[in-house]
Amino acid sequence: MHFDLTDQYRARPSAIHRLDPRVKVVVAVLFILACSLVPVGAWAGFAGLLVLVVLASAGSRLGPAFAL
Repeated sequence: MHFDLTDQYRARPSAIHRLDPRVKVVVAVLFILACSLVPVGAWAGFAGLLVLVVLASAGSRLGPAFAL
């Protein structure tokens, strides 16, 4: 049985991985800001943010198990 802890960090070609690192940092900061501005109990807003996370995970080809 082969188990390598660093195997999950192998390079995978995707559009998100090819983005400029500065763009990824700005998007991450904006996402954190958006999460913090959603009012308590606004479940539609949280669902929208979850959709964005799932789309980003699918776009980066990480797979659902890694995202969970």
